[in-house]
Amino acid sequence: MAKAKASVNKSDVIRKILQDIGAIAKDAPEGWVKTVKAKLEAKGLGVSDPMIYQLRTKELAKAGIVVKTKRGRKKAAAKAKAVSLAVGSSASTPKNAGMYDALFAVKKLAKELGGLEHVEWAVAVLKRLG
Repeated sequence: MAKAKASVNKSDVIRKILQDIGAIAKDAPEGWVKTVKAKLEAKGLGVSDPMIYQLRTKELAKAGIVVKTKRGRKKAAAKAKAVSLAVGSSASTPKNAGMYDALFAVKKLAKELGGLEHVEWAVAVLKRLG
C-alpha cells in the first residue's frame, strides 16, 4: 500500500509568501503576483491567479485596508440604480418624492459647508437678502 502524500495547505503557503514580500499593503510591490507564482512553482505548487488575488483581498480586509473589487463596484452601482429607480418611479412613490432629492442635496451642502449650523446661517442670510 502506498503512503499518502503529506497535504499542503496552499492558502497558508500563499499567505506566508504575501506576508514575506510585503504584498499585504495598499501599495504592494510591482509584479507581486509573478513573484508569488514563481515562489509557488519553486515549491511545486500550482495555483490560479484568481486564488492569489482572492487571498490577498481577504488578508487586506483583515488588516483593515479597504480595496474595492470589481464585483463590489458592480454591486454598489446596481444598488444605487435600484434605489434611484425606486425613488424615481411615480407608481410607488408619494407625492413629495422630489423632496428626497432636495434633502440629499441639503445633506451634501451641509457636509461641504461644515455642518448644519452653517446651512442654517446660510438660510438666515438668504432670508434677509429677500
